[in-house]
Amino acid sequence: MAALLHDQGYNAIVCRDLTVIADSVGEVIGVIVLTEEALNGNVERLKQKLQQQPSWSDIPFLLLAAPRNSRSPNAQLSKLALFDLASNSVVLERPIGKASLYSALASAMRLREKQFQMRDRMAELDESETRLRLANSAASIGTWDFNPVDNVCDGTNAARLFLESHQMPPFTYEESFFWRGYTLMIGSAHLRP
Repeated sequence: MAALLHDQGYNAIVCRDLTVIADSVGEVIGVIVLTEEALNGNVERLKQKLQQQPSWSDIPFLLLAAPRNSRSPNAQLSKLALFDLASNSVVLERPIGKASLYSALASAMRLREKQFQMRDRMAELDESETRLRLANSAASIGTWDFNPVDNVCDGTNAARLFLESHQMPPFTYEESFFWRGYTLMIGSAHLRP
């Protein structure tokens, strides 16, 4: 299996058991490919490591299931139903053709790449917000934040001082229309000679 994946340009590492996989969980993993037989190991440790992933991360799993002799559910199939290591998992029944394996793996890798892009965007957004807050603080510029969940506007101390009401409590979005007009009047008054 590893040789097939290497031939397709994937850096595949063979792990002897779930403990090794659990110890390897991190940002460098693209996809975890497991055989059904590997689920006989310590699944709890792997579950714990997966729960510690950052919020943007959801490592994809491909589970290669043993072939079924009948169409009726059995104990092994029930075991697969318990495969809740990750919300992002696909079960493929063996024997599986190369094209199907490559297709499933490529799809999982594209999904993982989107997760890495999300991580990078979140880091950029956090950095941008930090720079903006630093610039606002250095320039003594006041800002107002609107929380749509609570429908509450709240401002920095500089914004409150501009309105000459440092003790002003947070207010709703609808109430902000009054303060916007007040801000514009004060702003205009300060600009007149």
